[in-house]
Order: sequence, then C-alpha cells, then structure tokens
Amino acid sequence: MYEEYSNEHKEFIKKERITKNAVTVSRIIILTAIFALWEIAANMKWIDPFIMSQPSRIVNTVINLSKDGSLFLHTGVTIYETIIGFVSGTVLGTLVAIVLWWSNFTARVLDPYLVAVSYTHLRAHETPEHLACRLLLEKKKTHKKHHKHHYDQLSHLNQ
Repeated sequence: MYEEYSNEHKEFIKKERITKNAVTVSRIIILTAIFALWEIAANMKWIDPFIMSQPSRIVNTVINLSKDGSLFLHTGVTIYETIIGFVSGTVLGTLVAIVLWWSNFTARVLDPYLVAVSYTHLRAHETPEHLACRLLLEKKKTHKKHHKHHYDQLSHLNQ
C-alpha cells in the first residue's frame, strides 16, 4: 500500500499517527482526571454532592433507571419539558420584543425593570470567583481612569 509513497511521506504519516494517538490518550487522561477529581471533591465534601452529585452516583442512577425501564420515560419527559420551555420562552420573548418595539412609551416605562431583571439574573449565577474577577476588573478600570485624569492635568500644565 505504501510502496508508491516516498520515505519522507511515510515518515510524515507515521508521525501524524503517533501525534493522533498521543492527542487521543491525552484527552482520555484529562477526562479521567476531571471525573476522578469530581468524585474525590464530592467524597471529601469540597463540593456539595447533593447539588453537584458525583460520577459514581450518576452511573448507579443510570443503571438502576435502565434496569426498571424508566430511563427512557425520564429522558422523554426532560426532552419534552426542554422543548416546551424553549418554545414558550422564544414566543413570549418575541412578543415582548414586538410590544417594546412598537411602543416607545412602554419600552421607556419597562426599561429599568428589564435592566434590573437581566442584571439580577446575571448576578444570581455569579460564582465567588466571577465576582472577585469582576470586582478586580472594575477596580483596575477605576485605577486607570484616575491615572488618566492625573495625566491629563499634567499635560495641561506643560502646555
């Protein structure tokens, strides 16, 4: 099969195969490490196992639901609820957008409430790490503005 290829090409194909296998093995090792760390974190109570569960409990639940035949029922109900939620959210969001587009008065009246709801929703899902990063970035912006103000004052003095 490889007789028609040059030695350089054969070597290239060999290196590509080795690289492909190394990438696959690396991915498997990383995924295994993530699941192992997740399991350890739940067992050691570093994370709340009730909220984050753990891989062993998920596997046991899937096995038990498969044995009693209810796995497909639960999966079907979840898919159905997801579709209903997506469609109803899309329709409702589109209707609200149309009303706000048609009525400038309604848009102006509801604007602070819509901003508050979207801001609250974003903050409700903010982890402590995200909060710390956001606060540090805001502090950095304030610091830059402060230095820009002093630079502007100095440049006026030099003129």
